[in-house]
Amino acid sequence: FNQVSIVAIQLIGDEVGKGEENNNGHTDHNLLPGGQGSLSSACDDLAFEMYVDKDVARIIRLLEQRKHQAVQDERFEYARKLKSAMVELRAAGERLGKLEIGKKQAIMHEDYSKAKKKKAQMDEYRKEV
Repeated sequence: FNQVSIVAIQLIGDEVGKGEENNNGHTDHNLLPGGQGSLSSACDDLAFEMYVDKDVARIIRLLEQRKHQAVQDERFEYARKLKSAMVELRAAGERLGKLEIGKKQAIMHEDYSKAKKKKAQMDEYRKEV
């Protein structure tokens, strides 16, 4: 019995800027404190939530916070290094996420030797990274 369900919804569009009128005719003056523009985050992507390993995602979110603080403190070289580390971690997290999905599929099909192999691959890759 194959069934389909909605796992997540990703909203795509433009945010209403400070002082701009939104769809219902009201002006929103409380978008961000201090009138700063929002910085986009790699963590906001739906694919990030679905395909990146949960432990790696937690580390990336922590680095994202540090990067935003570095930008506010005008430590741009440090922010650049954090961004580079986040890109590398995301690639590693996606690979671990794919292995996790493969492991879950193997378990679902009761192929426990394949699941064990995927788990071993995940553990080995975690040690490398």
